[in-house]
Order: sequence, then C-alpha cells, then structure tokens
Amino acid sequence: MTDAITYLESSHKLRRNVLTGELLYADTDGWHKLSKEGRNTIMLNAMRDGVSLTEEVLDRFVRSTLVEQWNPARQWLDELPEWDGEDHVLELSQRVITSNPDWAERFHKWMLQTVARWMDMEVPHRDVIVPVIVGQWGYGKTSFCYQLLPPELRLYYTDKIKLSTSAEVYELLTTNLLVNIDEFYQESPLQEPLVRYLFSRSTPVFHRPYGTTEETRRNYAGFIATTGNLHPMTDAAGAAHLFCIEAGRKIDLTPMPYEQIYAQLKEELESGTDYLLSDDERERMAGQNSPFEEADNLVKMVRQIYANPPKGQKAKAVYIDTIIDRLMQEYPYWTPGEHVNQDVGFALQDAGFTRSRIHGRSCYRIVPRDPRRLDFSDDSAEEKKEDEFADNPLAQALLAGLGKR
Repeated sequence: MTDAITYLESSHKLRRNVLTGELLYADTDGWHKLSKEGRNTIMLNAMRDGVSLTEEVLDRFVRSTLVEQWNPARQWLDELPEWDGEDHVLELSQRVITSNPDWAERFHKWMLQTVARWMDMEVPHRDVIVPVIVGQWGYGKTSFCYQLLPPELRLYYTDKIKLSTSAEVYELLTTNLLVNIDEFYQESPLQEPLVRYLFSRSTPVFHRPYGTTEETRRNYAGFIATTGNLHPMTDAAGAAHLFCIEAGRKIDLTPMPYEQIYAQLKEELESGTDYLLSDDERERMAGQNSPFEEADNLVKMVRQIYANPPKGQKAKAVYIDTIIDRLMQEYPYWTPGEHVNQDVGFALQDAGFTRSRIHGRSCYRIVPRDPRRLDFSDDSAEEKKEDEFADNPLAQALLAGLGKR
C-alpha cells in the first residue's frame, strides 16, 4: 500500500508562494489557495484511494520543505521570449523628461537591481538605489510606477505605506516586488519605520505564520518614490540611497513592451552586467540630491530660489509677497510665522540681496533660479574669468609681469 508521503508527492501538486507564503494546490482548473475545503478534498481522495492519511501527516507535509517553493516573478521571467537587442530600458527611462544627465543610466541600474532580486541575486545594501520622482500633481508619477510591473505581477505592487512596527516593514519588503513610497517625505511619521530600515539594515528577518522560529526571508522588493514636494529630503547623510530627479512634464503612459524590457534586463544580468554603484556614482548622486534638500533656515531657502542678477543686467523688482508665495510653493512644509514679511526681509538681506522700496512697498532686484538645475550659476562671465585667474598661479604671475594685476 502506498504510504501517505509518497501519495501526496505523486498525486497532488502543491507549492508555496515565496512572496505571500500562501500554500497553493492544482486541479483541472489551475492553481488555487489551499483552503479548508481543499484540505478536506485531499483527505477524502486519499481515503477513496485506500491511503491512510491523517490530518497530522497532511499538516506536517504542507509545513515542510517537501513542498515546492514557487517564485511567481522568476517563473514569469523564465517564460519570456529572447531579447531582440534593442535598448528598451533606455526608451522606458526617456518617458520621464528631466534635466538630470544621469537619469537614464541610473534608472537602468535600478531596474537591474530590481530584477536581480527576483532572480535571487544579492543586492548589497550599500549599493541600493531608490529613485525619487519629483513633479507636479497630474504628471502621472504614481501611474508610471504602477505600470513598471507587467500586469501578471501587479499583485505584488503597493504604494500604501502606513507602518508602525518593524514586523510590518519586513512583511512589506518580503511580500512585494515593487514598493512605491508615494508622497515621499523623509520626516513623514507614516513612512519613518520604512525609511529607517531602508537606510540602515539590509537583511529582513520575518516570523513566518507557520514557523516556530524567526527565519530569514529574501527581500524581493525594489523601491521607488514619488512626491509633489520639491524638497523631500531632510538628511542627506541619512538618505545616501536616494536619487532625486524632477519630471519636467507629464510622463508618457502609453503601453509598455514588458516582455522585451524584462527580457533585456534578464539577459543583461545573466551576462554579468554590473548593477552596483561606484564611488563616483555615489558622489554624483549626493551632489545631484542637494537641491532637493529641505532648507533648515530662511536664508538658505531664499538663496536656493533667488540670485542677484549678473553684472550689467537689469532685473525686475520682486515684491515681498511674491517671494513669500514662492517660498510656500517650494517648501510646502514651511510654516510662516506671525511676522513673516519681516522674517523674510531679514533673510533676504542676510543672503546678500539689496532691498528697495517702490510706492512704500519693499522689493528686491533679484532673479528667480531653479534650485534643481544642476548647471545653474549666478556668476557673470567676468566673475567666472576672475575666478579662473584666482585658481591659476601661472596666469597671475604672467599678468603681474605685464602690469595688469
């Protein structure tokens, strides 16, 4: 007579979803969650086939390593057609219009990291990239993130981040393929447990519902963030994994060629394409993130968004009310005080801007600047030339010899 274990292995298809932990069984209609009714069906089938199967044996079997561990993402990747050789990931990155010159390359590396996790490859914590897409409401930031996953895997996407305990963070990391930190702000109390974990630890530990000890579960989740806050960062040192860019216009949300996008990423990973960060990339990310930091005082804030006009160039008078309105737009978490006009006026003067009065109203001859433009400089050509000479001892000596210095 067939023993119970052999019967279960040969007569019933069972597998456990490594993401959700759910036990599934197959029948003629496909795979289903193993419910109480499903367990009863297995018991009755065994009885009908003359196999002595007890509840205790069945329970031990489904809680054992004899059950297949099923990774839905890996299975989907394994069934993809061959890559056609076109750079579909580059085309995908170009749907987001931004002035950051490193966006396409960094986005590609982030996509490689995301798929590497699905393929059970390690992504060292120090190399983790978290893109932060900053932009106006209605630009399609969240929709773009959602559509990055193919329809077959969207069950494992989430942008609902309301966490209070480490256990909730671990479950988020190990049960999803893509986590979008929507309306990201580094000091948000609802996101704080995740942000603290993401920027500190690397290997999640989660107590399985059917386990008796804490077991290490793989982190399958890649992270991306979206926000309308132009300055979501408050601690640059504590946010080394962030890569902030501003979307300059609505994102292209037309259908994506999922099979070729992911076939490209899979083939690149299998051929050894590097998805880790170099020291140079870390330095560039830190520098490019600085315009997205929340200023800690008014002087720094006004310097981020205004500059003195270049020498010889006229500038329109900007009234204090207009300046305050722009500060509130750029820094939505800034709360003006009771004497806001006076506070901002003092900050402008401390920042080196000259005050004048027109019809009894305070104004400043300043020019607006985009704090997220990486190539911005308010130095005039003449000032730049002077700086070049100051940094060039040979030029200084030659000019001194000519009597021009």
